Amino acid sequence: MDVKTVEGYLDKLTIKDELKSRAANLQERAICFTCQALIRKLQTHAITVELLGTTICSIYFTIQTWTINDFCKQIVRINKPILEYILANSKILTPEYACSILLQNENCYYDHPALKWETIIPDGGPILSTQNTAKLPPRSKPLKILHLSDFHISQDYEVGGVANCGYPVCCKRNLGNPIKGTDAGTWGEYNCDIPPWLYLDALHYINNTHK
Repeated sequence: MDVKTVEGYLDKLTIKDELKSRAANLQERAICFTCQALIRKLQTHAITVELLGTTICSIYFTIQTWTINDFCKQIVRINKPILEYILANSKILTPEYACSILLQNENCYYDHPALKWETIIPDGGPILSTQNTAKLPPRSKPLKILHLSDFHISQDYEVGGVANCGYPVCCKRNLGNPIKGTDAGTWGEYNCDIPPWLYLDALHYINNTHK
């Protein structure tokens, strides 16, 4: 994405002047200041959730070279009520706090009490001891623990569907084929969430092989 394209998006959001004044000597924090400026514009009703969300999504699409133009409008429409509720009702939302959460890896941390979570463990729980562990009899079989995490299963996966569809996730039924490319295989594709039968087959294999 060229510089003129980025400047066009910033002009549309009317934050370029603020960025120049705040980040003149702190180029490495430009992304953080951009985020804070956008949140500030939202809170003062200078821009709408639709404009902000659609513009940011469009920038991301340009970077990723995706091509489906209506995706941004759809994702903003789905999340608009949630974002508007947070903006209207949060008692602790500040631009610094919001961007500390949104940009945790962008040198944008802001020391806020809400970001310091503490968990109090009540007394009376079991006492763990390691004194007699050496005397335990050996197990006849090794203890096996299966840890499964973060499966992305597509319930509407379509074998033969388009795998290069222009959306962030492809291989779905009725998605159309605006970009001719690789058809979705039976056992999944790189740009797609996995089909349910791949997940079930993996569980059957694990159960039958690693008893």
